[in-house]
Amino acid sequence: MEFSFNKDKWRGIMSLSSEREEVKYFEREMQILLKEEVALSREVLSNLSQQEYVLLIGDIDLSKELRNDYVSLTKQKLRFSKEKARIKKNKQWQLTRNNIQIRVLNEELCALHDKIEKQFSLNEHLLSIIGQESPLSKLE
Repeated sequence: MEFSFNKDKWRGIMSLSSEREEVKYFEREMQILLKEEVALSREVLSNLSQQEYVLLIGDIDLSKELRNDYVSLTKQKLRFSKEKARIKKNKQWQLTRNNIQIRVLNEELCALHDKIEKQFSLNEHLLSIIGQESPLSKLE
């Protein structure tokens, strides 16, 4: 009888060990995704900043090219949402909530999203002004 008790205890330890490994796997996978999403978000923000500059100097053609690039970048960002949702469906994901690196990356991502939204709104406003008048550099 004691042998079967130890055997069950061993299974529990092995199960706990493999569960920890799964949690670590999902943490690493999420960290990689978040780092890639942060890098892509920075690229989106850079693109929007370039759009602002070319709008201010009045290069509408280059602005349209940058806008097309922006659309392409935002489509790439959709992949991250799908991948993160896939990871979060796994029951092991629930055990990763205390990972500081994931929290920091999520906070950085939120800050970048806020900046992207503000820059996008500014660019849209500039576009509407230019549509009504001439480019700002030609107003001087």
